[in-house]
Amino acid sequence: AGTRQGKLQVWGVQRCDGRLRAANARLETCRRASESTRLPCSNLLLCVQWSNGAATSPATWQGASLPTLLAPLLGRQEIPMIRLSVSRLASIGARAVTRIASAPPSSARAGIVIGIGLISHGMREPSLAAPAETPATGGRLDEVIASLDADEVARLIASSPGRRREDEEDDDERVELQVAEAEIRVGARASTELLGWGRILELGQPGTLTADKVLFEFSSKWHGGKRRRGGATVPKQRWIPAAALTSVAKSSPRLVSPAAGTASGDPPPTPPRSGPLFSEGAGPSGSHRATRPSAGEASSSDGMPKLAAMERGRAMKQNRPVKIGKPKRGIKPMTKAGGALPARGAGRVTCTKESNVPIAKRLAEFPDSGLIEAPPGKLFCAACKTPLKNILGTLKTHCGSESHKEKLVRYVEVTKDDTFIKQFMREYFTEHPDEKCASLSDEQHLHRFRIVASMLKAGVAINKVDELRPVLERDGHAITAASHLAGYIPKIETLEHDKLGGELEGQYVEVIYDGSPRHGEAIVVILRWVQASEDGWSVQMRLVAFRTLVEHPTGAQLAQFIFAVLLTTLKLKPWQIIASARDSASVNGACERALVGLLPALQDILCISHTVAKCGEHVELPTLEQFMTSWLQIVQHHQAAKTTWKGMIGKAMVGFSTIRWCSRDECANELARNFGQLGAFLQALIDKEIGDALPKKMIQIYNSKRAVLEAELACSLDLERLIRLVYRMEGDGLLVLLARSEIEAALAWGETVGDDQSSLPNVAAVLRKNTTLKVGVKTYEYYGEPYNSHYVGKVKRIDRGGKVLVTYPGFGADNDVLLEPHEAVQAVDVRELAEWQRLSAAAKAGIEYLRKRLTGECDRIYDCSQMYEMLRLVQVFDPSFAAQFATPAWVDALSSIPPLEPLVEKLKEELPEYLVKCQGVSYDHGDVAAFTDAVLLFWANNGSKFPTWARAMQIVGTFTPSSAAAERVFSMLKLMFGHLQASSLADMIQAALMLRYNKRRVA
Repeated sequence: AGTRQGKLQVWGVQRCDGRLRAANARLETCRRASESTRLPCSNLLLCVQWSNGAATSPATWQGASLPTLLAPLLGRQEIPMIRLSVSRLASIGARAVTRIASAPPSSARAGIVIGIGLISHGMREPSLAAPAETPATGGRLDEVIASLDADEVARLIASSPGRRREDEEDDDERVELQVAEAEIRVGARASTELLGWGRILELGQPGTLTADKVLFEFSSKWHGGKRRRGGATVPKQRWIPAAALTSVAKSSPRLVSPAAGTASGDPPPTPPRSGPLFSEGAGPSGSHRATRPSAGEASSSDGMPKLAAMERGRAMKQNRPVKIGKPKRGIKPMTKAGGALPARGAGRVTCTKESNVPIAKRLAEFPDSGLIEAPPGKLFCAACKTPLKNILGTLKTHCGSESHKEKLVRYVEVTKDDTFIKQFMREYFTEHPDEKCASLSDEQHLHRFRIVASMLKAGVAINKVDELRPVLERDGHAITAASHLAGYIPKIETLEHDKLGGELEGQYVEVIYDGSPRHGEAIVVILRWVQASEDGWSVQMRLVAFRTLVEHPTGAQLAQFIFAVLLTTLKLKPWQIIASARDSASVNGACERALVGLLPALQDILCISHTVAKCGEHVELPTLEQFMTSWLQIVQHHQAAKTTWKGMIGKAMVGFSTIRWCSRDECANELARNFGQLGAFLQALIDKEIGDALPKKMIQIYNSKRAVLEAELACSLDLERLIRLVYRMEGDGLLVLLARSEIEAALAWGETVGDDQSSLPNVAAVLRKNTTLKVGVKTYEYYGEPYNSHYVGKVKRIDRGGKVLVTYPGFGADNDVLLEPHEAVQAVDVRELAEWQRLSAAAKAGIEYLRKRLTGECDRIYDCSQMYEMLRLVQVFDPSFAAQFATPAWVDALSSIPPLEPLVEKLKEELPEYLVKCQGVSYDHGDVAAFTDAVLLFWANNGSKFPTWARAMQIVGTFTPSSAAAERVFSMLKLMFGHLQASSLADMIQAALMLRYNKRRVA
């Protein structure tokens, strides 16, 4: 079985008494082929042959598939695990040890013929040759196998086609041994021309890949490197061909055989040249024991080493040995087995010891690297939180890594914060010596401060610290009860305001403020500025105040509160406050007028996102409004309805939020996209009795006004571009440079609504679908070359087959066109339909509201005309825009912006230099984040060449056309403080929100 390309052929027959009656094992590899070929073993092929000469399909053995294959042949439901292991592939040729272990068959005369082949990559699989003669056939397979005699099977194998010819060819290639086979025995002293004298430790067993090899132990000198003279003699082991032995001594000293594991005065008996392929090493369950065999277990009763014990011992040799003793410098460390470890590679055991250099000297060699002495006498990296060995090379590698450098930056920041906190607490308790906890050390104050700050930022109630106290005290610092720890909250708040004062020093800031009903009124104040530093330019946002009031404040009271925060708490100068962003609420308008009275240079900015979101309130869709009132109650309160919707649609239902802008419109648009399944969903709610009367009310609207409801949902879906504008304008980037172009695009689209069918494509598609084709219905189609124009026609005739004849007045009958039914539906002119005119008028009402707000054709408190003009002028600070449109006249117009008025003259002087740098600059305005980074990078690199423009850019970059930042604080408030913490004190809420929004490090 197999080919002559260096593959192994093993044939064997096993009787129940374990005695081998016939076997033939040989390695078909000539010397030249083995020297030039390496056989990486990838598969084991197993074939089973029985009496009629047929063979099972060659199957690659994996896992437990081999016992499953042999179970029917042995007539047993379960058999012990049969293992085949191949290892020790040498650099020349194939060399391995194959182990097969199983329990004896149940039948006293059972015998099987097994062919085992090693299949290497790129070689064809060997096939099992059919025997020349076959015994009597018939009956069950196990009965046929049981009728075979071992001698008869051996004769069949020997007489297989091609066997005799292959044996004859091998005779010419067989290598004769230089010594007699009887002299080769375990423990004998032998010599080779290359390695000299040594001992034979192990003989290859018949039926294995090492049948003609011996394990030879010899002595070798190792010099320990170039600088060391002389060397030590160390033992080495190597498998060599038996033919390489030149002589064998008649007697040998006492030797411990690694294979047998016994020691005696005489060498262990030489194993016979024929051994079993199947041994009885398996236990009752068929699995080998995991423990190492003892000396008594290594050999069987007839002196034959058990294959399982030998293989287990060989596997243990491959494990990394345990180093014993202290190796001398330059000498390989020895192992318990007496062998030497490899000098290189993954299995090397290092014996590098730490140097005797004092820790203080090491810390001086690596200053400002985060290294400390902890515990005493040991090095520890406080930045990476890992111990280090006192070895110079190790320290250099660690401190030079990128990971360490990144962590070191964070560690330095935290260390500075710790120092600042300790100093602050020390000064505070010096002024208040009678306060509780005043006698604690700086480290204890720092530990408690960090615990309280971490819990606040995480939104965890302070009273829960009592349950966490055993864990928090494990680091050696005692903490106190929650009631006492709450005393650190005002200190955290004060320290945060001190940090803000340092960050805001010398900066131009914009004030963003808004209110929300929460047990009266919650007021949010946020500051925004552009930070110009050596590291670059960046937009900074900080929450500076969150206050819960007992009742709704007036405009004057709100302005007074903002002034107190900015001028008293943060100690800002009036010239630093250059702009304010708000929504169009009446109280905010009154507050803005009060602020402008005290700060004449203040630029008033109304929230564009809020203004565009208000457009939806002016789009009248009565049927949809009636339906959505019931739908939103289902969305908010019934989890079963959400589960039913997800099961039908395949994705979760869009949630509704009273805080999120356009949330109602998002829910309506989801219905529009899944309108085909809406009826089935409403019926499912009724069948499951979900929502009581609400589903019945909705299905009544659906059944009675389905066409109207579908058309109004389509109109809401077409207005989705306004929703995208709302969300695009609520970021923290340089939207002030992009807002004007975005708004102009929306207004341009609004001019086409109603006149062009493509302005409301979903409405047009729904109306065409619901329109009945009849004579006289108008069509509106576009014809390409050579006409390139739209033409109005009408239906002249409808044939019985459904085809529609369309005529075009004024062009004669020769120009009539016969259309297919679906083509005629797509050509219907919906502009003449009453439903189109109603829906387009509703959409125009929303766009018209936006236009009036931007042009000032509205009440004063809603007037956005001044801000809209400001958005046009500041586009010149976009280098890609300035390269085309910046002129001295444009710069003169910048004087209408109060903070820029004093800079106009110098801006005109530096304009030529600015335009030179703007040439060839182009940015992607579709990606707000990328656009912001690119513009800030331009000013960071070139601002020093025209400093007045750079200063003006810092002012303009502070502007934001949205108050969405304040809305995000309210969302954060809802997330961190639920109804269980509704009664939390104002200072706790403010401190927690400031730590979270300002992204402070608290640990």
